[in-house]
Amino acid sequence: MSYIVQVGLWMLLITVVTVAVTVCSGYQTAKLTSSVALTIRERLYASVQGFSLQEYRQFGHSTLLTRTTNDVQQVQTILSLLLKTMLLAPMMFIGAFILSVTKNLTLSFILIAPLPIIILIVIWFAKKGGTLFASLQKRVDQLNLTLREGITGIRDIRSFNQIDRERERFSEANESYRNSAIHVHQLMIYLTPIMMFILNFSIVALLWFGSLQLNTGELQVGDLMAFIQYAMYILFSIMLTSVLFVSFPRASVSAKRILEVLNAEPTIKNPTYSLTPEQQSSLRFADVSFQYPNAEKSVLKNVSCTIPNRKLTVIVGGTGSGKSTLLQLIPRLLDVSAGNIVMGGIDLRNVDQEALRNAVTFSPQNTQLFSGTIENNLRFGSENVSMQQIDRALSIAQSESFIKELPEGINTTLTQNGKNLSGGQRQRIAIARALIKETDMYLFDESFSAIDAGTKRQILDKLLHELNKSTVVIATQDVGIAKRADHILVIDEGEITGEGTIMSYYKRVRFITN
Repeated sequence: MSYIVQVGLWMLLITVVTVAVTVCSGYQTAKLTSSVALTIRERLYASVQGFSLQEYRQFGHSTLLTRTTNDVQQVQTILSLLLKTMLLAPMMFIGAFILSVTKNLTLSFILIAPLPIIILIVIWFAKKGGTLFASLQKRVDQLNLTLREGITGIRDIRSFNQIDRERERFSEANESYRNSAIHVHQLMIYLTPIMMFILNFSIVALLWFGSLQLNTGELQVGDLMAFIQYAMYILFSIMLTSVLFVSFPRASVSAKRILEVLNAEPTIKNPTYSLTPEQQSSLRFADVSFQYPNAEKSVLKNVSCTIPNRKLTVIVGGTGSGKSTLLQLIPRLLDVSAGNIVMGGIDLRNVDQEALRNAVTFSPQNTQLFSGTIENNLRFGSENVSMQQIDRALSIAQSESFIKELPEGINTTLTQNGKNLSGGQRQRIAIARALIKETDMYLFDESFSAIDAGTKRQILDKLLHELNKSTVVIATQDVGIAKRADHILVIDEGEITGEGTIMSYYKRVRFITN
């Protein structure tokens, strides 16, 4: 009885230690894998923030979202599985194998015999799974893309009465994802019964050969039972390892997709040394051309012109003529394919991007407001501005009246992209946001397109009065805006076809814009 109590206490102590170590291990594993996933997501986000418009178009919004969420989750899962089995499986295998050899060398070879078969099975499953998992992740991208288009484009879908068509598109993408997931899981399901068959077959073989040795007296019943327990440990460790290797292909596919983003070289890079151009100087385009990657022809071709300092320059041209591209080259949202853009004798590619964008305010064609209050959106580019500066910007953008009518005024919460406001109201807030930031140059790319003629005229009156010491460039098709310009650039099919004042180019402006 004393012996039983002694051994029982040791077993109880070992059990308590095992439970404590298991809990601690699980906590540390969760903490480590979550930290790794956090770091990867932050690096992905930082990498994406450094992309130019070309890299955004190359990857696409949906796949970037999938890679930052789903793919990182797959890497976190395999890392957690790896940490749980990396030490457990080898130690269990080595310890049980040593004990089994000490018990019976002949029966130990029966445990090793299935190893080549298991290795071949795992390799086949890993190769087959890699292809299926790559296909599955592409289906996830397509599903996210279809879902995103269906949600963001709901107004157009309803306007054209295409709800049924979009439901069918989503159903096709959803079904395609389901079929790929089924194929993947069917493959994975086969692994467990195959491994269990090998495990049970090995136990049967042990019992068979062990019984023969029992009959001859070479082996005791207790030793055979202990040997079977060692065999269970060995085969269980092999199963853990096989599950790890079979799960690895999906994580490998996700890791490659993550690395594609992290290793993507931005086409727009900061110079090794940064120069500062004169704060107030004309901007000159010298034989500038721009062509998107894999595009058939250039968007801009041999553009040479000058944007005078402290003047209102209006760029006019038809849709697709290259007005927006020309403006995006100035803050280096895109980089020239040929030629150069010079300010104060310095090529803009030799100017630090942050310094350049602090000197230039760009208001894009597509109004993008962020979830939060109107005040948060107004402070987006300049957080440390006073309420007087905010009121001034709102006054110029003719936004005070409709903001005061809102229940919470400037503290009104906007939904995603400000969908709870009209198109003209969103544009006026975007204009105010751009005006709050005091810079030397203001670029407006079709920023007045959704505003009525009367309000537009009032905005221009105040804007030209308040920004008379800054360079203002407006890309538009509105002849009324062009009439008020100090300098006009006429662009057609990517080429400057005219440059001068409204008097000398009025006929040309009217022809192109009509």
